[in-house]
Amino acid sequence: MKTLFALAALALALGAAGCATTVESRIRANPGLFASFPADAQEKIRQERVELGFTEDMVRVALGTPARVTMRETENGTTTLWVYTSHEPETYSDVVPATYYGRGKHGRLYAYPDFVWMDRTYWRERDAARIEFRNGKVVGIETSRRR
Repeated sequence: MKTLFALAALALALGAAGCATTVESRIRANPGLFASFPADAQEKIRQERVELGFTEDMVRVALGTPARVTMRETENGTTTLWVYTSHEPETYSDVVPATYYGRGKHGRLYAYPDFVWMDRTYWRERDAARIEFRNGKVVGIETSRRR
């Protein structure tokens, strides 16, 4: 049963990611831009890795379009934060109301309210990575690990 659930979750994740691009498709869409990057940066981009000093273009080719972009102004200047998200299934058990129907001996319909335990699964969006830019270069990288 767990294998069936895992396969169903994988199918849903792949279906939900159908609009997402891969690093290879982003490289094919921008061959001239990718060729202009240094060789060591190209290898890291192919591995979908980002390092300090990367430009916005390098990050976009490596990771794709961010889910959210925010700006922060401080006394040290303006920074831009790109947030990349992932969607993961979470399952929990919950008591839910249920009604059973039955007929009495004279054919009358009766409703029997009750409560049952039910597993519920929903997709939770999590921040997978936050990339901070100052003057068009990566100055901070924050990634999260699932506990």
